[in-house]
Amino acid sequence: MGRPIRTQDKDYFYFVTNRCLLQLFLLTPDHEGTLNNIILACITQTLLKYDVQIYGYVFMSNHFHMILRSPSLHLSLFMRDLQSLIARRVNTHIGRHGVFFPKRFDHAVIGDKDSLLTSMRYLLVNPVKAGLVSHPSQWPGLISHQNSPSHIPPHLTLLPQHSSWTQQFNTLSPIIDNKCAEHHKTITHFLGADTVCSTPWTQQPNNTTPKKKRRTLDDRVHCKGPARIAIMAAIRKTHSQHKSASATFPHKHAF
Repeated sequence: MGRPIRTQDKDYFYFVTNRCLLQLFLLTPDHEGTLNNIILACITQTLLKYDVQIYGYVFMSNHFHMILRSPSLHLSLFMRDLQSLIARRVNTHIGRHGVFFPKRFDHAVIGDKDSLLTSMRYLLVNPVKAGLVSHPSQWPGLISHQNSPSHIPPHLTLLPQHSSWTQQFNTLSPIIDNKCAEHHKTITHFLGADTVCSTPWTQQPNNTTPKKKRRTLDDRVHCKGPARIAIMAAIRKTHSQHKSASATFPHKHAF
């Protein structure tokens, strides 16, 4: 079976996700910050190759989320090279070999400003929602919330929008604090950064959820109203053209 077609648009934002093999904690941060530096180096090296803009990210112990734009339609190439680099270098760092990310990556289109803020909030509050730390700033792994107005990591200066990070931080901070306060009402105990860093990479989450049903095209668009209708129409048109091309040029050997 062929891979599903990846629809890209230079004006879209994308919420990108991938998980480690068997949900192993292969991306568990360490006390020294070595793993964070490895991932940052991978991001920097890949950004130098492709015209991709990063608006947010969080690397959890067994998965990651990123919010990206790709003005030159390089999303798939960027993710291919980034994941390959991370897999090789992290495997070397933890003394492991073999498959790291068993699948390519999942992505959803973010179609409007409200959905962008909602996706950014979800991304940054992820460690709190999981009961690991009480605030995103306490997460020992790589997270874009650490890009406070007083500290912008060097790799972000490669991005055209790096000067807007201060404004973005100021806009999101109260929203994030309010969402964290909501989670504090239902979560009585947080694991803590030290415990997270001490978790072996061979471990898996205790509450593994059953495999989700494959998302439809409609589930892959994060927005409402006219923006959603326009994006869905563009996606369906691309899929229709793809199917027509396949029917026009069938495989040489049919079984």
